[in-house]
Amino acid sequence: MRRTCLLVSLFSLGCFADPVDEGEVGEGSTGADESGSTQAAAESSSGSTSGSTDGSSGGSVGTTGTTAADGSTTATEPSCGDGNTDAGEDCDDANDVDGDGCNRDCRESGTLLWVETLPNVPGTDTNTLNAVVVLEGGTIVAGGSRFVGKEGAFQSEANLVRFSPDGAPELNVDLVTTERDDSVRGLDVDAMGRIYVVGDQDAINNVQSSGWVAQVDADGVPIGDIVVSSTGERSGFRAVTTSPGVVTVAGFQGDGSGVSTHALTYSPLLALAGTDDSVGSDPVQTQSYLRDVVTDEHGTYVAGYGRDGATLRGFTTTSPLTSVAHVPPDPVNNTYLAGVAIADPGNEDSVLWSVGWNDGEDFPLLAQLYRVSRDGQLEDSRPSYLGAESQGAFYSSIIVDPSGDLIVAGGSLIGDLPNQFVPLVRRLDASGDELWTRVFNARDSVRGGVSELSVDADGSIVVCGFAADIAGERRQMVAKLRP
Repeated sequence: MRRTCLLVSLFSLGCFADPVDEGEVGEGSTGADESGSTQAAAESSSGSTSGSTDGSSGGSVGTTGTTAADGSTTATEPSCGDGNTDAGEDCDDANDVDGDGCNRDCRESGTLLWVETLPNVPGTDTNTLNAVVVLEGGTIVAGGSRFVGKEGAFQSEANLVRFSPDGAPELNVDLVTTERDDSVRGLDVDAMGRIYVVGDQDAINNVQSSGWVAQVDADGVPIGDIVVSSTGERSGFRAVTTSPGVVTVAGFQGDGSGVSTHALTYSPLLALAGTDDSVGSDPVQTQSYLRDVVTDEHGTYVAGYGRDGATLRGFTTTSPLTSVAHVPPDPVNNTYLAGVAIADPGNEDSVLWSVGWNDGEDFPLLAQLYRVSRDGQLEDSRPSYLGAESQGAFYSSIIVDPSGDLIVAGGSLIGDLPNQFVPLVRRLDASGDELWTRVFNARDSVRGGVSELSVDADGSIVVCGFAADIAGERRQMVAKLRP
């Protein structure tokens, strides 16, 4: 019997004899001290050494000399950008470009600025942050699920947390609280600064759940009612995106016979404007899910996966359905898509990028990057390990920064230890070629990865997921890295 191993229940790892209903992404872990905060060291897959994690610029010390025509020597101070890696500098590539591996301040790209974790109630794998946005001014808002200890039962609540730009925790509020499991799954901020949140509630092992959407202020207080929709045997919203006058959510719904894709549009006041259940696959199937959604003036695009014979198969498509770009068929292994991005929003000729993973017959997982045309043609497929093929990886999120570079995040296997993942962030150029990779963890025995990422106005990268404290208990985590 084939053993299928995949990430389920939002970062838990499971192995099954047959394909499961839904694969969930993996999460990251970093070492944390007893207060829940750690300054973790960043490592490069290329073997380079990371620099300081305190955010300070490198200072040069000592002098160098230049020889004049008459033979005299004039002392000059070494400086960042002179092409020489001087004392106090991580690197010096003689340019002022950030994000190319060596930044303009002579610090290595991707080094950690800070990591913060929250001291949640221990006991299960529930504690996690699934979505993150950066507000104007650099304030960070993230959402996920927070375990609440209940006698004789397990219960989680959908919570929002807020951090200052330098990582100081400022707010932790419960947005949805029922007697079962609740979770924030997606966040977005529109051009007016309005914050929209989606998730699911009243779930028991991902069944008997309901999707919901809300608008909140920066303190996590709902503006108007939380709108509950997509009720059924098993339902939930996984992502939200905004465009002028429209809020689009994506997820899945169940009708008693199975689950299928579900996309809804709302006004900014969350009045329902439209429903689309056509985007799961071509033809529509009874088991399919949407995991991410993006939009611009030329269309709305979703990524997810659906049943294809004995396995699950990823797809990228438009909503409403026009054509579908499936990943290559695999009759043995499940393949999931968890993120999608528009390479050049506003350009109707721009391609799409989608990311996910293939679960493999056993280990390791295989991260996947796909380039797709807007008319649903799969143009390129790039499987990716981290380093050697024994070190598996998965991608759970992708964004395109203002420079046009791709930033992907997920997790990487730790050496030969089974099921042990660490957070992974990777920067690619506009063609999908790697610029740099960072994995970070203070110990080599904690599984995890990153659930979602965002970019600040200064180019710094913010990721969320979960971490483990010194006792191995799971905590919600947010981290910031250099461009």
